[in-house]
Amino acid sequence: MRKKIELAVLLLFLAVLVLLSKNLQKLVSSGNVTAKNKIIVLDSGHGGCR
Repeated sequence: MRKKIELAVLLLFLAVLVLLSKNLQKLVSSGNVTAKNKIIVLDSGHGGCR
């Protein structure tokens, strides 16, 4: 029973990620985002805190 709940939560999480990414794509491609310097920074998050 627990595995089924975990699977359902995982599928729900993935569905939310897909919906958010589609909405974000629409916002970015609509031209409503304004910035003087268009710089994209990809941070993998492996930098550490020291």
